[in-house]
Amino acid sequence: MPAYLRNSHWLVLPALLVLTTLSWSQVVEGEQTEASADPKIMRALADSTEDVRVFDMHINFLASPFLEGRNPGTPGAEIGRQYVEYYLKKAGLEAAFAAGSDGSESKEKTFRQRFELGGKRTLTAHSLSVAGTAMEANKDFRGLLFGAIGEVNAPVVFANYGIRNGKGEYEGLSGDEDYEGKIVMFFRFEPMDGEGVSLWKTRGPWSPRSSITRKLRNARRGEAAGVIIVNPPGCSDERSKNLEGFAARSKAVLPCPVAIMSSKAAEALVANCGKSLMDLRKMADKDGSMVVDLKTSATIKVEGTEEKAYAYNVGGIIPGRGDLKDQVVVVGAHIDHLGLGYFGSRDRSAKGKIHPGADDNASGTAAILMMAEMMVKQYAALPAGQDARTILFIGFDAEERGLVGAGYYTNNPIVPLKDHTLMTNFDMIGRITDRRIRIDGIQSAEGLDELIRPLLDASPLTIVENKDGAVMMASDHARFYMKEVPVLFSIIDPFHSDYHTPRDTVDKINRVDAVEVIYLYDKVLRAVSLHPERMPFKARRRRSQN
Repeated sequence: MPAYLRNSHWLVLPALLVLTTLSWSQVVEGEQTEASADPKIMRALADSTEDVRVFDMHINFLASPFLEGRNPGTPGAEIGRQYVEYYLKKAGLEAAFAAGSDGSESKEKTFRQRFELGGKRTLTAHSLSVAGTAMEANKDFRGLLFGAIGEVNAPVVFANYGIRNGKGEYEGLSGDEDYEGKIVMFFRFEPMDGEGVSLWKTRGPWSPRSSITRKLRNARRGEAAGVIIVNPPGCSDERSKNLEGFAARSKAVLPCPVAIMSSKAAEALVANCGKSLMDLRKMADKDGSMVVDLKTSATIKVEGTEEKAYAYNVGGIIPGRGDLKDQVVVVGAHIDHLGLGYFGSRDRSAKGKIHPGADDNASGTAAILMMAEMMVKQYAALPAGQDARTILFIGFDAEERGLVGAGYYTNNPIVPLKDHTLMTNFDMIGRITDRRIRIDGIQSAEGLDELIRPLLDASPLTIVENKDGAVMMASDHARFYMKEVPVLFSIIDPFHSDYHTPRDTVDKINRVDAVEVIYLYDKVLRAVSLHPERMPFKARRRRSQN
C-alpha cells in the first residue's frame, strides 16, 4: 500500500480553504507584517498531508510566472517538460519511446516523443508574370505563405470563388474538376449582390464558406500546381482594395506556390478568354460549378526561409507482467497552456499577459506525476506471478493547439491501439467545488462500469456523469476515443469563468479535493490494470464541448 494518508482531509480542509482564498500579493505583502503574527500558509501546509504538500509543490512550479504559461515552442514549455521527465524518472519509470523518437541519434530508449509543430516561415522574395509580362510586387500581387516555397509555370484556369459546396441552391464545384498541373485562379470572399455585399452573410459580413484556407484545401484535392487568389471587382469590403492583412503561416496549407492579385492586375489573366473580370464575377455570383480555361499561363515564384518547430510528448512506463504485459493502460494529462494569451485567451484585454494555467492543466499534470509514484510502489508489492498491464504515464504537448500531441501519439503508439485497454485523462481537476468531479467514459467499455462502480461509490467525492453516457470531446482523450480506445475523462463540474484567462492561478486551487481525485484513480487504475479480461470498446454519444 502506498505511503499516502487517505483519510486526513477533514482535518486540513479549513486551513487549506484559508490558503486558497489568499492571493499571492497578500502573501508577499504580509511577509513582514501580518504573516509574521499569523502565518496562515505555514500552518496550513504543516497541517496538510504529505500528498497535499506534494501536489501543492507541483502546481506552484508548473504555474509559476517563470514558465510563462507553457506555450509550446517556448523556454517555459521546455522547462515544464523537463520537470515532468525528471519526476517520471525519479518515480522509477522506464523510458516509453523507441530510440530516435526524440529526434536524436541516441541508441537508447527515450522519455520524449517529438512531433512537428509548424515553425517560422519568412517571405524573402516573390515574383509573378502573366504570359511573360512581369507584375509589380506588392502593387499588382503579393506572394503568400499559405502555400509552398518554390516556383511554378503552368496554364491558368478560373474556378469562381473556389467553393466546393454552395449555400441554398447555389451550385459549387462538384469535386470532379481536374486542376492537376494547372494554376487555379479564384476570387476572394463569396457570391455578392450588385452592391458587392455577401449573399450568404449571417452574423458577420461573410459566411464561413469564404475561408481562404477552406478554398485552398479544395485546390489541394484537385492537385493544383499553383493558386492565384484575386480580389473581386466591385466588392464593398475594404480588404478587397489591398493585398495586405494576411497572417504569417507556420505551415503550408497546400504544397504549391500561392499569390494574391489586385483586381486591376488580374485583368491581364482574363484578357484572352473573351470576358472581363467583372463578367466572370457576375457568372460566379450565380453559379460556382464551372471551370473556365483562361487561355494564358503564369509563373509564380515564392522565396522564403523555413525554421521548423517541434513539440514533445513526455512519457514513461511501468512494465507489465505475465499474460497482460502486452496490453497498455494510458494515464495522461496535457502539460502545455496558452503562454502569453496571443491565441486561445477568453480575455480580449489579456494579450501579452501570462496565462498561468494552474487548473488548466498544472493540476492534471501534477496528478499523473503523483499517480506514477503510487503505481510504481503498488507494482513492486504485487505477489509473484500476478499478471498486470503495462502503464504508460504521458504528458501531452500542444493540446491547446488542437490535441496535436495526443493525435500524434495515437498515430505513433508504443504498441498497436488495439492493445490499449483504457486511456484516462486529467484536464482541470484543481478547482473542485462542493466535492464534485465529472467523469466521462464510464460506459465506454464493456464491463468498465461494473468494475469501477464500487470505487466511485466509496469515494468522498460526488461523481457527476452523463446519464446517456455521452463523452465530451474537448481534450486529449478524444483522439483515443475516436480510434475506439475506451476512456475515462475527469474535469471539474461546474466550470469556472477563469478558464483560459490570466486569472487561472494557483491561489484558487482546491488542493485537498484534487488529491482525493488522485486517490480515487489510484484505486481505479489498479483495478483496471489487474483485471484479467479485456473490456471491449463500447461507443457512446459524443459531445463536442462542455
